[in-house]
Amino acid sequence: MKNIFPVIALFLLLSGCGSGRLFYDKAIVDIAKENPELISYVEPPLLDRFWNYKGKLTDVSPEKERHFMEEMIEKRDKMKRHTIANHNLKRQLNHDILYWYLSQETKGEPFLYYNYPINQLHGVQSETPALMISLHGIHSLRDARSYIKRLRAYPKKFEQTIEGMEVRKGKGIIPPIFVLEKVIRQMEEFIEVEPQENALWVSLKDKMEKTNISSHRQKIMLDEATAALNENVYPAYGKLIEYCRNLLVHASTDDGVWKFPDGQAFYAHILKTHTTSSLTPDEVHAMGLKEVEKLEKEAGVVFQRLGIEYSTVGEALATLAKDPRFLYPETEEGRMQCLKEYQRLIEGISMKIPEVFDIQPKSKVEVHRVPVFKQQTAAGAYYEPPSLDGKRPGIFFANLRSMKEIPQWGMATLAFHEAVPGHHFQLSIQQDIKGVPIYRKIIPFTAYMEGWALYAEQLAVEMKAHKDDYSLLGYYQAQLFRAVRLVVDTGIHAKKWTREQAIAYMLAHTGMPKGDVTAEIERYIVEPGQACAYKVGQLKILELREKARQSMGTDFSLKYFHNMILKNGAMPLEIMDKVNDDFIHSSLMNKGKGR
Repeated sequence: MKNIFPVIALFLLLSGCGSGRLFYDKAIVDIAKENPELISYVEPPLLDRFWNYKGKLTDVSPEKERHFMEEMIEKRDKMKRHTIANHNLKRQLNHDILYWYLSQETKGEPFLYYNYPINQLHGVQSETPALMISLHGIHSLRDARSYIKRLRAYPKKFEQTIEGMEVRKGKGIIPPIFVLEKVIRQMEEFIEVEPQENALWVSLKDKMEKTNISSHRQKIMLDEATAALNENVYPAYGKLIEYCRNLLVHASTDDGVWKFPDGQAFYAHILKTHTTSSLTPDEVHAMGLKEVEKLEKEAGVVFQRLGIEYSTVGEALATLAKDPRFLYPETEEGRMQCLKEYQRLIEGISMKIPEVFDIQPKSKVEVHRVPVFKQQTAAGAYYEPPSLDGKRPGIFFANLRSMKEIPQWGMATLAFHEAVPGHHFQLSIQQDIKGVPIYRKIIPFTAYMEGWALYAEQLAVEMKAHKDDYSLLGYYQAQLFRAVRLVVDTGIHAKKWTREQAIAYMLAHTGMPKGDVTAEIERYIVEPGQACAYKVGQLKILELREKARQSMGTDFSLKYFHNMILKNGAMPLEIMDKVNDDFIHSSLMNKGKGR
């Protein structure tokens, strides 16, 4: 899943001490004022009636980053002083989740600037246009004018980014050479077209054509967009390109965060932030090696069943991925066939959902292709959740840059991970939870969310949702992919592996195309620790499921277990342990009462 939540949650600094709907509604307005861009991801109902957040971009200056951290420290301390002795279980959970989050985030104060504000995946150069193209809804002339205001705000946003990169440069936090080179190329390609061919201009035009805005007003808006691109957007990109070129002379080929001052301490912190566990880098590395060995043995059984001879699982998967029987044509028609098949797979497993769930999301999910302008450096797929008001559905984005990278036998598992019963299922149900503070609906816990999506892949196998053994090999490749991540992420950042070393290991054990592998390894370099959360989260959910099954015996219900996981929303794994214990205890108590 695309990692959009951390900055949103940064502003969900609801003290945990207030009560009542008015308190939380006011907090949402405050969030919008501080972070108007990311509010667009959730579009709280009616908010734009009294605060035009759509016409603004978020302040990303170093001063504002420091201010955010200070606010979190203040809220953490306030929560620490607040007594919770008389809270019921629901309020206790509200408190514990937010306090854990704030405590962990504020432990990162010494590493406040230990990231890359722009990289090949994220940053103003790609995320700002992506936000406007994908999420800036245009339903009225006011919305269109807000779109133009955002275009005019590009120079200030880009200047703030450069200020932040200068602060990091002074601390020795400089992206590797390959990151800067890719970002420069990405930006050059974005502005080399005429304004009327730029994705920002085309998006505005397409959205307005679906409204009641008069053709005369539409032309005025498009003329203003052309001027804004020429006068504001393109010059902003030009300055950032020049800055990155100058920064290249200070960059190196060292990839891991071990190169930073106190890099080992930073990696241990960020690993806990993402995994929400106390596992050390060495423990995560060992866990990965063990999982890779286990999964390769299981995949080997499937290859034997198919009568396929091989020397290594990675090599066998790589050979199978090139088999033309399983590839769509490298044409627009082939790409449309691929999108339709993803949708068919989602609809197919949705019919089986009542077998293991008694809850379902209210929001629909759609399959879209990753925008062409960012597909070369984007991940193979990601998911964006629906808006809180239900007007925008959940979207599963599939990267169609090369149909050779999408063997059909791997599509089912990807659809189950990103959509149903994976990210769309979990996040939509989380948004529908009643009677909880809004931060419980959108606060980020990577290990929970990604762990659930990886668990959903395994659940689909248990539900017999795969049509044949070839599709089952897609499942094993996906699971190996996540297990390998534990090895290469810790290898790069804790054991000083090179980029090339990590690429070679992933190629050998997953059989994925080299382009995909390279993009993934480069992602782990700029997002340390995040990729480890998937397997850690999945294994924890499986551990808790088995504990509940053993403790409850014949009273164990998979549907009730799923309710316990999903209806409480995202939480740290350390807290989920206690919630599972409460679930078991409550079930046994009910049994004792003659349930």
